[in-house]
Amino acid sequence: MRPQITVVLLLLLLYYYYYHYYYYYYYYYYYYYYSETDCQCRQMCFVRPACASASFSPRTGSCHLYRRVALRGGLLPDPEQVYHILPGRSGHGEYCSSPGDCLQPGDRCLGYSCQESEHLTCRVLKDLYGVIESGVHWGGVAGVTMPLYCDMVYQEGGWTLLLAAGGATWNTTSALWRPDDENIPDPSRPFSIYKYADIIASSGIINGTDDFYQIDVYDVETISGGTWRVPRTESLLGSSASAYQLTQENGRQYGGWKLSKANPVVPWLASGVDPETFISVSQTPDIKPAEGVLLGAAPGIQKWGGVASSGFVAILIRE
Repeated sequence: MRPQITVVLLLLLLYYYYYHYYYYYYYYYYYYYYSETDCQCRQMCFVRPACASASFSPRTGSCHLYRRVALRGGLLPDPEQVYHILPGRSGHGEYCSSPGDCLQPGDRCLGYSCQESEHLTCRVLKDLYGVIESGVHWGGVAGVTMPLYCDMVYQEGGWTLLLAAGGATWNTTSALWRPDDENIPDPSRPFSIYKYADIIASSGIINGTDDFYQIDVYDVETISGGTWRVPRTESLLGSSASAYQLTQENGRQYGGWKLSKANPVVPWLASGVDPETFISVSQTPDIKPAEGVLLGAAPGIQKWGGVASSGFVAILIRE
């Protein structure tokens, strides 16, 4: 082996040792104790000025004290560990559980993370925090922390689930807001944060993207639907059909889906025209026999692609 290569390897080993031992045990890790209760572990952290956070294992009684608060992405679900932080110790991007936890002026606790923005959508989680796994992630919209279902695979990822019909019955209120009872939203379960649709769409301007947002509408069981680019000037909460058509020029259709009579338009709230129809992409004001009913009072009312759908239509947005 050449001397130069040997020196490089030695430097890499020294760096590894410094980062994984000195940095972790001096800069982050503080001390280990045995504690009989979670409360006692928190008290141990509270009385030590250098302690910022603590984790406790009810099974083993181990109490780990830390000089820093974990980064939001550094905490993984662990049923055997309880994690606590002291107020006012969380830096930017670090874990938080209440508004008083964030240390940096201007930061707010949203989606259990200290950050400046009032929106923490699936696209933000992917682009800024490097989240790449599809599924449920804690985020937030308009300063409200909530669990979000994220598709991080389809077309560059960063898709936030707005609504999932879930084969359920609906009304005008639940069509706009229906959080999942177990905080695990999923495209196959009844769920809606649709009242935040326009806020999420416009938040892309803050995040530095272009003048369009994207929507994806599909039947969860048949995996047929379409994805379109929509100008940010187009509302998803309009009370009348938009003139902006969703065509092959601004999107794509997949799984054999299509409307037989006309191109769909931007989803709009149709209950003012038909009290049993809540969200539609149909251009016609006569909703009842029309295609493109995304959400109705009952699953059988929904018509997606010319036939009665399975009742499991989902709408996602990528701002």
